[in-house]
Amino acid sequence: MEAVSKSEVLLDTNAIFNYKNIVNQGVIDLTNEEPVISQTVADELNEVVGRGGLNRPGIANSLRIVADAASDETQNAVLKALESFGPAKVQGQAQDLMIAATALDTSRPLVTGDQMMFNAIKLINPDFDVRLFP
Repeated sequence: MEAVSKSEVLLDTNAIFNYKNIVNQGVIDLTNEEPVISQTVADELNEVVGRGGLNRPGIANSLRIVADAASDETQNAVLKALESFGPAKVQGQAQDLMIAATALDTSRPLVTGDQMMFNAIKLINPDFDVRLFP
C-alpha cells in the first residue's frame, strides 16, 4: 500500500500554545494534514518562552520546521492590509509579516488566533485558507 502524503498546514505561534484545542475543535485534520511551523515561528516561540512565564508546549518539539519563504512584496502587502484596519502593533509585527507572507507565498493554509492577521490575509486573498480559532 502506497503512503499518502499529507498537506502541510502552517501554525503560528499562538496556535502552538493552543494546539490541543485546535485539534479537538477540528481546525486541523490530522488524518490528511501535517501541522508545521516556519523558522520564524520556531524562533518566536523560543523568544517567548525565554522571557519566562510560559512553558514550551510539548508539541513544539515534534513539529517539522519549514523554511521562511516570503517575498518583500508580499510582506509589504500584509503590512498595508494590517494598517488598513488601524495602527499596527509594534511587538511581533516583523514576525507576523513573515509568517503571513510565508503562508501566502507557499500556499500553505495558516492556523492563527490573531484576528488582525486573519483579516489582513483575507483582504489580500479572500479565497486563501486561513483558519481562525477562538
